[in-house]
Order: sequence, then structure tokens, then C-alpha cells
Amino acid sequence: MKRFVGLLLILMLLLGSASAQMTAEKVYEVNSGEFLKGTGLMAFRNEAFGLAGIMAPDGTEVVPAEYLDLRVDNTFGYIAAAKEDRLNGKGMIDAQGNVLIPFEYGELDVISRDWVMALTLKEATKDHYDYQALFGGYGSGYYLIDTRTFYYMPTLKAVGTMPRDGFDSVNGYPGFLVIEDIQGVNTVYDENFQVLGTAEKSYYGYVYLKNGDNWDVKRAGDGKLLFSTPYQVNQYMAGEELFKVSVQGKNGLIDLQGNVIVEPKYATLYGLAGEHIAAKLEQEGKIGLLNSKGEELTDFVYDEVIATYKRGLSGGMERVTMVNGYAPVNKGDMIGFIDETGKETVAPTYPKDSVEISANTLLIAGADGKKTLVAADGTVTELSYPTVTRIYDGMSGRLYAVKNEAGQVGVVDWHGNLIVPLGDYADYSCKTSLDGSMLMIRNNTTRMTEVYKIQ
Repeated sequence: MKRFVGLLLILMLLLGSASAQMTAEKVYEVNSGEFLKGTGLMAFRNEAFGLAGIMAPDGTEVVPAEYLDLRVDNTFGYIAAAKEDRLNGKGMIDAQGNVLIPFEYGELDVISRDWVMALTLKEATKDHYDYQALFGGYGSGYYLIDTRTFYYMPTLKAVGTMPRDGFDSVNGYPGFLVIEDIQGVNTVYDENFQVLGTAEKSYYGYVYLKNGDNWDVKRAGDGKLLFSTPYQVNQYMAGEELFKVSVQGKNGLIDLQGNVIVEPKYATLYGLAGEHIAAKLEQEGKIGLLNSKGEELTDFVYDEVIATYKRGLSGGMERVTMVNGYAPVNKGDMIGFIDETGKETVAPTYPKDSVEISANTLLIAGADGKKTLVAADGTVTELSYPTVTRIYDGMSGRLYAVKNEAGQVGVVDWHGNLIVPLGDYADYSCKTSLDGSMLMIRNNTTRMTEVYKIQ
């Protein structure tokens, strides 16, 4: 049973709204595979334990199956790859297979968009080690860091190397690094790994100094002036590459060039999450939503604008407020949705404790065991399946795995439409790409992983 909330939605349905029903088109199948996080690409294998390559969304093989391992855990598109079966055989490639970092390292640490730290390892003992192989491994299975090499990714150059001893931590900034040693000294290096000076802390990449009526923002180490601003500068927000500023106790945001992104008039700013910012006008007040230009989209009436997190990724931007043009909101522990203009598409009428919240849907389990989907566009669908499970990895929450009484598995969209027919599938194998545009599911009969394009 389906009903549509609001005259506008009824008109959209009558006019054949593109969002009325999603489709799943099977584009290819592989023996086994995993989506590379943050992309619609798949790391595929032609044999269960064979070599891996990269498949494009249309089924084109863009990188041949010649890698032992391929994975992504960052938002910058850097793909960690292992090509040779040896301790120091890891490197990095891009989505076309171009080598970014040679296959000479044991571990790779993506520090920021600009910086990657590549570690060479050597065998050690269980009494003194930095890394331990949980399964298999090489030799003893215990390893010490031998050297750290720093890659400046805009030029793809290895600009400097350090031994294991003496190193404590590192923080990366646009165009420079701050490395702390075990004595607590924080040395600042430029993009060529030339020493610029020292910093107070490794996470203080910038210095803020009062200069008359203005505040100067300078690079740590050499004091290079970035810009001056009439606002007090309080904090560098590394993931967003923005500065939090204030005037008379009110907060705003400016960028690396000193341009005002959000005027300092808010008691609280929760940081940029995708293209939007949650904020409070008053400290004890309610939350509203701004866009990335600082324009107010909603009144300040919510207890929470619920952000979605990119699963499986680390570093860079991980939170997103609007997904496919919608965001869930909490008002008095009641959940609803707003669209990208700030308009409520679903009034906050669903108790927070009784729903499973996804970016674009709510899943409600009734006392009688029946499941209901509430889509962000206002469509409410009662489902007849005994088992309904959100498909993870994707942000949108628009796809669910369902199972009937006979144990057959299929996939429904956020309106309850069956877009992958019920069959002999493994429900645990259902995964999507991060943006939800690709779906994979394991066919138990053929023992192949089927890959679908979602529209």
C-alpha cells in the first residue's frame, strides 16, 4: 500500500516524476569483487583468489587483473595496490592504473590531499614491533618501520625520507608538513621538504597574530603571510580547509585566501558537511541549515540536522548533510526530511526511537512485525516482506534487501518497488557504491557476483 503526501507530490506522480521508480540494469558479472570506496569502480577478480583489476561502471575493464590487492580508504581517489608478493610491495595507482607511488613500501598512510607517507618495513620480533600480520604475512609476521618517505601528491614526487627513530607524529597542510619528533620539537617542511622553521604544535599549521584592527594569518615555520582579516581567527578546520573566525562571540568561516564563507553571526557552527553547514543563532537555541555560500535555508527550529557519514573512508570530508537533495531532521525527537531548498518534504512526525534513519529513508518496524518505508520525498510504503535490511556502504539509503518466506532475496528501492527480482541471492552480499549508483549481489546458483547500474 502506498500513499503520497502533499498535492505537489501527487502532481509529480501524475506527470511521471523521474523519482517515482528506480531501475536496476545488470551491466556485468564477475567471479568476485568489491567496490572501491568513494567510486563506482569495482576491484574484480576472475577467480576467487586470483589477481584483481578495476572494472568501470559500464563493465569496461580499465585496469587488467594484475594486482594482489586493491583498496581505497580515502576521499582523494588514491588507490592502494600490491603488485608483488613481498613485504615491501605496496604502492598507489589512480583509477586508470597510472602509478602514483611505486611498489616499494610495506604500508601507506594518506595524511591529507597533498601528502602521503610511505613506510618501508623490516622483520622484527614479537617483543619489539610496529606492525603485526594478523593472517599469513612474511617471515616472522612482526615488522618494524625502517624508513618513512613523504610524497607530495600535486607533483607525485618523493620529497624526503626519515628513519624510524625520532619520529612521533605528522600533520599535512596545503603545501607543507609539520612533523613532531619524540622530543616534542615540531619542524615545518615545505613541498620540497626544505625546513621552514618550527611550530608550537604539529596540529598548529598556522599562526594567528593581532595586527592593529586586523588579524594576520601566517604559515607556521617561516611566518609567510596568507592574508589579513578584521575577524579574530580561532581554528583551522583541516578536513574543510577553512578557518573558524569570530567577532563579539559570534562565529563564521573564511577560506585559505581570507574570503568570507559564512559571516560571523552564529553562536555555533558545526562545520561544512558537503555543501551545507548546520548552525545555531543562539547558544541555547535551535539549529538551522546554511548552504556553502552562508545563505540560510531553514528557520532555526531543529534539534538536529542529521548528517550522513561516508562508510569505510578516512581523511578528508566524511560527513554529508544533503544526499540526493534531502536531509533528515530532528525536531522534539520527531524525525522528518527537508530538501535542498530547506523546505520540509516530510513533517517531523516519526518518533526518533522507533525508526532506522538513512539519508533518504526511514525504516519503521511495527509491533506486528510489518515494515514501512518513509521516503524523503513523502512516499510511504508498507512492505509485505518478513525481512527488510538496509543495504550498506552507499550513502543514500535508497536500497533495501528483502527476503520472502521461501528465503528468496531481492532488492527494493525507497518506494518499495522490487528492482532486482526475488531469486537465489545471498542477502549479506548486497552492497552499493558510495553514491548508490552501482549495486552488487552474489548469485548462489551461478556463484557469480552480479553488478547493476541504479537509476
